[in-house]
Amino acid sequence: MNLRRILIGPAVALVALAISMSAAVTRDHNTRAGEFIESLANQATTVLGRKDMSLEEREEHLRNLLDAGFALDKIGRFVIGRAWRQMSQDQRQDYLELYGEWVLKTYSSQLGGFSGQTFSIVKIVKSGDKDVFVRSRINQPGGGPSINCDWRVREIEGELKVVDVVIEGISMLVTQRSEFATVVQKHGVEGLIETLRARVSKYPALSG
Repeated sequence: MNLRRILIGPAVALVALAISMSAAVTRDHNTRAGEFIESLANQATTVLGRKDMSLEEREEHLRNLLDAGFALDKIGRFVIGRAWRQMSQDQRQDYLELYGEWVLKTYSSQLGGFSGQTFSIVKIVKSGDKDVFVRSRINQPGGGPSINCDWRVREIEGELKVVDVVIEGISMLVTQRSEFATVVQKHGVEGLIETLRARVSKYPALSG
């Protein structure tokens, strides 16, 4: 009997098993990410469509969805970049609280005008070792132009979280990081905090 064949046979089988298991894990992770985003979008759509609720109640529901679904602290630390190291503990706390509130109001305002749109997942793509891009399309009623939206999902401490939203090719993280760097360069960390404070206080609530 060929010894080389004896050794190669089990080795090939083990490699095939490892590949199939890896593919199964990837499919499972991708499936979970897709279901997570679909659930998040459906919940947000339901909240926005609740005309029996006040604007404040809808905003509070969206706040809870964001807190549960978005890694706001991680996103906030990323977009402020190297300036994080310059900040005192009090400044970090103020910044993260204001950043989370600003993101809430930004999304609330943008989503508040939605009416009759439908959400569909187009593709799920693994990105690196940690992340999954859930590519979705928001279809407009009446056949208007659809909006392409990619959700970057990462498992953090055993829970799936959104770490970036890319709308029509424009990344929330990249855009905010660039904007914040400009503000810090011109006005310092405290200037950025005050800018966020002003935006939060003046931002309109949900429309409709």
